[in-house]
Amino acid sequence: MKDSPQFCIYKLHRRIVITLTFRLEIVTIVLFLNYYWCVCLGFVQWLNLQPKARKAVKGGDTFYIGFPNACLVP
Repeated sequence: MKDSPQFCIYKLHRRIVITLTFRLEIVTIVLFLNYYWCVCLGFVQWLNLQPKARKAVKGGDTFYIGFPNACLVP
């Protein structure tokens, strides 16, 4: 039974599925952390730019500072 082709295919399939699932979990975790890290960096940048934006508006230069993109490096 153990040497039959079906068993070999089953073992190989199981190994591939386990490997792919494990890699998918790692990729998901990395992307998830990267996304939140970028959001945090973006929020910090946004907070730092707020006083400058308010000063600019008071000074007469009207320009809108949106949420900056901190994710320049993927």
